[in-house]
Amino acid sequence: MLMINIGGRSYRFKNKRDMIFVASVVGTLVFIVGLQQLIPANKPLPFSRINGSFHTIGSEQEITDEYAKRLDKVISLKAGGQTYNYTIKDLGISLESESTVEQYMPESRLKRLIPFSVLTQVFSYPEPVYTSNKRTLDIATAAIADELNTKAENASITIDQSTVKILEGKEAVIFEPKKATFSILEAINQDLDEVTLKTQTEEPDITTGELESATREFVQKLPENLTINVESNSVTLPVSTMITWVSFIPQNSKPVVRFDESMAQEYADKLADEYSQARKPTATTVSIVDGIEASRINGKPGQNIVASDLVAQMNEAIQNNSSMVSARVSDVPSPIKYVRSYTKSSAGLQQLIDSITDGKSISIRYVDIYDRGWDVGSRHHVMSRMASTYKMFVSYSVLKRIETGSMRFSDNVNGLNIDQCLQKIIIDSNNECAIALAERIGWQTVAAEGRALGATDLDWSKELWGTANDASIIPIKLARGEILTKEHRDYMLDLMQRQRFRSGIPAGTPYTVADKVGFIDGWLNDAAIVYVPDRPYVLVVYTRGESWTVIAEITRQVEALAL
Repeated sequence: MLMINIGGRSYRFKNKRDMIFVASVVGTLVFIVGLQQLIPANKPLPFSRINGSFHTIGSEQEITDEYAKRLDKVISLKAGGQTYNYTIKDLGISLESESTVEQYMPESRLKRLIPFSVLTQVFSYPEPVYTSNKRTLDIATAAIADELNTKAENASITIDQSTVKILEGKEAVIFEPKKATFSILEAINQDLDEVTLKTQTEEPDITTGELESATREFVQKLPENLTINVESNSVTLPVSTMITWVSFIPQNSKPVVRFDESMAQEYADKLADEYSQARKPTATTVSIVDGIEASRINGKPGQNIVASDLVAQMNEAIQNNSSMVSARVSDVPSPIKYVRSYTKSSAGLQQLIDSITDGKSISIRYVDIYDRGWDVGSRHHVMSRMASTYKMFVSYSVLKRIETGSMRFSDNVNGLNIDQCLQKIIIDSNNECAIALAERIGWQTVAAEGRALGATDLDWSKELWGTANDASIIPIKLARGEILTKEHRDYMLDLMQRQRFRSGIPAGTPYTVADKVGFIDGWLNDAAIVYVPDRPYVLVVYTRGESWTVIAEITRQVEALAL
């Protein structure tokens, strides 16, 4: 027996051959560990599996290049019976180089003291590490979803040559991109060539089978003829006509087969119209004088079939297997026909202009200048855009200052004198001169002077707002001689008679007219003195959405009663 002392411990061997064997094994292990320690720690293993095959490896780049080839691989995405082919990189997948290469780097020198540890690493199956661009992958799956996702379509009824046919319903297809994303990434990691992406289906509310069954049941109930009794008469409705009306409505996700409402209603309306021809009501004629009922001639009521009830009755008859219905007849009240007339009085004129302004953006004021004292208005205190009628107030304020000497006709305004500016303001409705003079005096001063005359509704705080009542004040006071001197009144009235926009009040009267118009953003306004011999009057008409022709016609109607 041999004994060897190693490191303070004694090992006994039966014979020399055993000792040589152990020494060989120990030497081999030491040699292997030594070789493992010689492998550089900063370079990948010289030999290992890449993509499942053994490769000699010279650099990290060789590893990444080999795995990068997989990014050009085409993967087939199957969903809903369709196939969509993408390269892996088109799905936003890229190689995580650092993490992938790290699997090929030698283990630490301490671990390499274990014999064959490097060999174990060489024969392992390193998996590449990929990263995904979620946005790119989401775009791809969303595109698939856009193509596949469809809403359910209910089965429906169509009529083909008096035959009821059922158009098949379609199931909804539901493809969820988020779930698909997970399946795609899993397939790429497993190096699969294709992946089946799951879709879900949902039945429509009204399935083909349900509608076929309900329609068959309804059609079987249809009589050969449906008799419609109307008092002592009757009408026969053949089954061939009823078939063309077959339709359905969904109710609690079930089909309720019935007659198509519009088609059946059209038939009922036609029947009612024929029945009513001989039973039409006659009109009740009511005579209205100055808004008060003066007389009434009563008409007679008529009769007609209640068409809406008849449709319901026909549907009910079919459900009850009945071949007869009785149409309900109801009284039709006598329509009322109003005949309006107006007396030549203040009350008559009031009723007339009330009827003209009713429901419209029209404001009117009529004022006698002298004798009778008629002062009639309708909506004449409703605020309106004054448009250029405000220029009467600017002209008045200027002439008032000329009388006191604080302004002169010869004063310069925008390269013109005041006389020239006033002519352009009234005759041509010039804006530049009017604005320049109003700013020189002060807009709120002009408005205050107008309110002092009686134009109490004027509001020029933001825009030029006022009423027909406001616009009547200066014409009334000019005509009655209550403002300015005679010289300056005549000056202003002469300009108003010569103003050139004359399609409104001047077009509705044969008499001389001194007026000022205004028009802006759909507003058409006219404020006038009409010089009727012995009975001059002031008329103001403010409108929105109307025409000059309407203003002229209002003038004619007013004069027909007032003169």
